[in-house]
Amino acid sequence: MYSIKDIPFLLVNVAVALIVGFVAKRFKFTYVTAFITGLVLSIVCPLIGTPIGVAIYGGLTGTASDVIVMWLRSSGSSIFAASFIAKVGNNLIDKVGTCLLAVLVIKYLPYTIKSSMKDYVGNK
Repeated sequence: MYSIKDIPFLLVNVAVALIVGFVAKRFKFTYVTAFITGLVLSIVCPLIGTPIGVAIYGGLTGTASDVIVMWLRSSGSSIFAASFIAKVGNNLIDKVGTCLLAVLVIKYLPYTIKSSMKDYVGNK
């Protein structure tokens, strides 16, 4: 469930849209481009989201990654570092996987749809 306190996180979504939009316009979206884009997003999203999460929720988000955050905190890491590291780990799986999945979906789209995206898609 979402609350009004989650509104500042829209900055993360705006960053994702801008980065993916730029990559789609500038480069053909191939597996390599998708992988690199996912890696970039895996760092950029936590850079934006971690300060917001620390300010609003104290660095804990109520997810399983809070175990990692608490373990890192007990090991002496700052709340920012602990939260950031946990988010990067989650985002590596999430963002890279999502970008690669997008290329796979685009690859199997009908040609009539892909022909309208010929400047953006690397696979025929």
